Amino acid sequence: MNEISGTVVLWGYHTWIHFFLVGLGGGTLIISAVALILNRRHGNLFSVARYAALIAPIAIIDDAFVLVLELHRPSRFLNIFTHVNFESPLWIGAWLVAFFLFVSTVHAYTYLALPSKPGRLRTFCMLLGIAETPSANDKHSRLRWFMAIIGLPLGIGVCHYPGFMMSGLAAKPLWSTAVLPTIMLLSAVVTGLAAVLLCRAVFRKQSNQSNQSLQREYRENNYRLSLSIIMLQMAELLILLQLLIFATSNDISLRHGISKLFSPGGLMDHEFWVGVIGVGFVIPLVTGLIMTLPRLAFSREYLAYRPVEMIMSISVLIGASMLIYVMLFGGQIIGIIGL
Repeated sequence: MNEISGTVVLWGYHTWIHFFLVGLGGGTLIISAVALILNRRHGNLFSVARYAALIAPIAIIDDAFVLVLELHRPSRFLNIFTHVNFESPLWIGAWLVAFFLFVSTVHAYTYLALPSKPGRLRTFCMLLGIAETPSANDKHSRLRWFMAIIGLPLGIGVCHYPGFMMSGLAAKPLWSTAVLPTIMLLSAVVTGLAAVLLCRAVFRKQSNQSNQSLQREYRENNYRLSLSIIMLQMAELLILLQLLIFATSNDISLRHGISKLFSPGGLMDHEFWVGVIGVGFVIPLVTGLIMTLPRLAFSREYLAYRPVEMIMSISVLIGASMLIYVMLFGGQIIGIIGL
């Protein structure tokens, strides 16, 4: 049990982290699969697909530890799989995440490269069949494609999972809206894009900066990532506005609840207007437009400024986590107090 704004809630901080990591994992697997498909046409998206593929299982493995901590004993987590209940969103979600962990791990395996230095680790990796240098046409290309085809719909399902978990409880006005799963899906994909962009900025090799072709490919891919974040964030913001404006005009309980939560002086006004809107939308959109607008409007070369890309990515990640925080805890607060 956790206490938020003076109210005891059933789904606490572990659930908040769980929903965020599930969305991050699902979003990055979607990005990896789409980038691999588009790589056949554009030919320079393999590095984006690789970054995304390696992030996905790491997020889900971390999520498994969070779930075990929430349930206090690993045996409770395993009990979810032993009791069959096709009507339970928790049971369906648990199996979905478990299958996702397997698919994303195998998918990430096809992108691994052998360590450059000889030693026991390199010998062990060679026994596992890891490629010397992963490429679009290496020995794992067929397995990679097969996992990507499975992973694309699986990632979409995992991204929808937090929204379906919450929207299945119609007694809570903030969760009963039909657009909640769509908001969670868009937020997860944007989170995945931001994670890939952040990793590319952080782990950018200094040795590649003297290679003009690699530099051009790096800037082109980061431009695509930044532009995708802007477009998807605009779509997500429009749906949020639809929830705040149009849905509240037809649902008295939802209008009352949103007023109690997000109006000035409300229970979560700072979390929503500062954390979600300010940090999560305004900062990424402004920084993203600063980087992409010269190319969009004047056809100038995209300049990948590492600090700006990092600020944009971190803001998106913080904003996405705050959106889940507001929706998860806000829904429970107004549901409990009967608004």
